Amino acid sequence: MIDPAQEVPSSTVARPPQSIRTRLLTLALGLTVIALAVVILAAVETAGGVIRQAQDVSSASLRAQAESYLVQINNSVAGQSALILDRAARDIQSVADAAGAIFSGKISLPGTTVSMTVGPEGQLMNSARDVSSVFVPNVVWKDTDYNPQLYRSVQRDIELSSYLDLTLQPVKENNPNAAAIYLGTVNDVTRYYPNIRLGEVVPADFRVTQRPWYLSALERNPDLSRAEPVWSPVYFDATGLGLVTTIAAPVVTEQGELVGVVGLDITLEEVRRNIENSRFLNTGYSFLIDENGNAVILPEQAYQDLLGSAPDPQQPTPNLIQTAKDPALAQILEKMTRGEEGFAVLTLNGQEFYMAYAPVRSSSAGEMIIPGWSLASVVAAEDVLRNVAGLQQTLRRATQQTLFTRILPLGVLISLALIALAWIGANRLVDPILKLSASAGRLAVGDWRSPAPVLRQVAAQNDDEIGLLAHTLADMAAQLEHTLGQLEARVAERTQTLEHRTLQLQTAAEVAREITQAQDLESLLRGAVDLMSERFGYYNVGIFLVDELSEYAHLKAASGELGRQLLQKEIRLRVGQEGLVGYVTRFGQPRIAADVSQERAYVAERLLPDTRSELTLPLRSGPKIIGALDVQSAQPDAFSQDDITVLQTLADQLATAIENVRLTARLLTTLEEANLATQQQARQAWQRLATQRGELVFEYDRLEARQISPSELGNASGALLRVPVSLRGQVIGYIGLEADDPEREWSADELAIVEATANQAALTVENARLLLESQRRAARERIAAEVTAQLRASLDMQTVLQSAVQEIAQRMGIAQVEVELTGMEGDGNPPEDGDGRPAQPDRREQDGLA
Repeated sequence: MIDPAQEVPSSTVARPPQSIRTRLLTLALGLTVIALAVVILAAVETAGGVIRQAQDVSSASLRAQAESYLVQINNSVAGQSALILDRAARDIQSVADAAGAIFSGKISLPGTTVSMTVGPEGQLMNSARDVSSVFVPNVVWKDTDYNPQLYRSVQRDIELSSYLDLTLQPVKENNPNAAAIYLGTVNDVTRYYPNIRLGEVVPADFRVTQRPWYLSALERNPDLSRAEPVWSPVYFDATGLGLVTTIAAPVVTEQGELVGVVGLDITLEEVRRNIENSRFLNTGYSFLIDENGNAVILPEQAYQDLLGSAPDPQQPTPNLIQTAKDPALAQILEKMTRGEEGFAVLTLNGQEFYMAYAPVRSSSAGEMIIPGWSLASVVAAEDVLRNVAGLQQTLRRATQQTLFTRILPLGVLISLALIALAWIGANRLVDPILKLSASAGRLAVGDWRSPAPVLRQVAAQNDDEIGLLAHTLADMAAQLEHTLGQLEARVAERTQTLEHRTLQLQTAAEVAREITQAQDLESLLRGAVDLMSERFGYYNVGIFLVDELSEYAHLKAASGELGRQLLQKEIRLRVGQEGLVGYVTRFGQPRIAADVSQERAYVAERLLPDTRSELTLPLRSGPKIIGALDVQSAQPDAFSQDDITVLQTLADQLATAIENVRLTARLLTTLEEANLATQQQARQAWQRLATQRGELVFEYDRLEARQISPSELGNASGALLRVPVSLRGQVIGYIGLEADDPEREWSADELAIVEATANQAALTVENARLLLESQRRAARERIAAEVTAQLRASLDMQTVLQSAVQEIAQRMGIAQVEVELTGMEGDGNPPEDGDGRPAQPDRREQDGLA
């Protein structure tokens, strides 16, 4: 084994059986001979092939050039069209931003007076002398008579939108493609520039909020905080402006309130001119389609080439996908509607065409323009390949000359140079490699220090891969030595982290155990916040509970002295609207603010000025959110993922404990109500029994047990023990014991025996009372059944009545029973007494039948 502390001379390293120098020279010579032979054979063989393939190569080259040129032309025209759309998008966004700032109250505006008049059909409009038209439909203006809030909103929209004249006028005048620009508010107030007396042009009940461009701008922007402009389909303007499209954008205040939508009508005449002026070669042209395949701009030549027909004046914007007769063309058009780009060769009506297509992209962001338009450029293949014949002859001569005058002599020179370079390189490579081999041997036996000087020397002398290898080996030796020390430090760090995690989980388990042992809600919440604040060291811990209507989250517990002050303020936050607590109790998702100064939803509290970060977790009972656990720290970014996991576990256990306490309280209340009802029922039953039978008193005088009257109870002369007989909390009697010895003291065992006897007696007499009631009820039902059976034995009315009074008297032991039949008056109603009310039966008859 080599001693790492000793320098091992290079002469002691065993040399290999074959020299590296010899191998390199042999390899270089062999490769050179093979390469030279291959070049000569390939040159001879390729010469004939190149000549034969000249026509194909030249055609492919021209096709490739045509493809590249056509793609460049197409992208250039698409980029010019995108500039027009970009400008319109920037203009409409600037107007939307200006309107949002005005309606947000962020711009100090002087007072203004807008003169409005009521039209003949009840619509509200302004004067022709104003910069822009203002219009309010009659259905909205009529509602303002009964809705003061709507009246103020409409007046506010009219007054504030008047300041947009300073923006609308320069935007339209600076954009030559802008036809009109307008604002429609949520209250159906329309401001239109230029002033065209909109109230006299549109119907009196025209509602801007029902227009397609207005609805489309809101439907495509469900998140108003990131609203983007929306384009409408292309249409022909009724006033003669030609092709027109509309771009619309929502107007949102800084408070997130929707004001309305601004729209900008853009003419496409400039886009048409750019596309028509982009003709190349003899038959080249471009056309533009929208995202549905409808032709936006389609030259007359394109109708003949693509559709095989002349333009139809009744259908100025045909759908090319539906009308295309060639399936390959239809597939390319579908790719264009999906925003793809590429190049294709088509054969239409027996003629070959080259087509390059690409979407109209924004020049600023490289993204698809909102309209989803795509531009295609087409040229006939015969125009591209017209000069192929002459180019083929030139290519043939150039190929032969290059083969025999340049390739072969150059191959020979390269071969000779390779042999010379291989000889020099082999000599330079051998010595450094041997030194690296010796150093690697020392590293293999664990010597990390002694090879370092040799490796640094080799690295300094060789500025190539060998030097890099030497430098790498030196670094590897140093890193291996350093890694051993790092491993020990990392193991210690991981151990410390694991211990901290274990301690955190143990603390969480202890806190969970403490809060689950609480018996009432107040002590549960107070104990939970105090324990979490104490054990985890948080600045403040609070628990909010949602009320029964799920409208507010009320602060029910907070930690420390600050917590008691917070509870005195009776803080409540509206669910879904106020603070992180409102968000969590509405959506049931944890919310963390690493820096409360950067969190818009954070609600500052004067009593907690040192809060820097906040974590709010939902208290969930099944699918229902019952509250939130709010934890605040005096340190920014104080909550790690481990903290969130532990606190969420505690929040889940806390929610379960709260529900358990609430359920226990409801169960206790229900049991108490049931006991009260049972006691009331028992008291009423025994009161009826006492009324019917009087008080029952029994006495045992060591000879016999006999019933006596309450008056016979004498005064006790000996020691008296009196134990109540209770049934469901109600005293129904007493058991009294009298001893001969007036000084006798009753023992605890005797008292226990008497109390047990009293309890058993209460149950026994209650069972007897229930049995007696059951027997009476059975007797009544039996008598009623027998009387009914006797009555049904005859169909004669007199016999039935006689049987009835006889059976009732006998069965019930009644001396006299009378039955009286009262007749009905002519209208079939019971007879009436003097005041017009139905006559009442004789009370004596009721008493006799009772």
